[in-house]
Amino acid sequence: MSRTYHLDHGYITIPTASKIVHNTLGIIQDEQSHYLKILSGAKKGWFEGKMHGRRMFQVRKDEIIKYAEELKRNETYNLFTYETVSIHSEHVLMSN
Repeated sequence: MSRTYHLDHGYITIPTASKIVHNTLGIIQDEQSHYLKILSGAKKGWFEGKMHGRRMFQVRKDEIIKYAEELKRNETYNLFTYETVSIHSEHVLMSN
């Protein structure tokens, strides 16, 4: 059972934010990859991150959802571009 914290309204903990990103992207393994990125970003003030207590950071839930959607959009664009380039290069190689 997970612990609940008395966070500010609209804020979530870093582990919860990481789970949102992983669920949005469909990541099954490598759970620490986005956790560390979100934590370092929260320390810099990204995602409207701020301290909660002495050792914990909290980030704005809306900002994390936007971040996850942007990552998903970029991933989709990169896959589309890669497929287009590889199909084009195969076509060029076959014509030579």
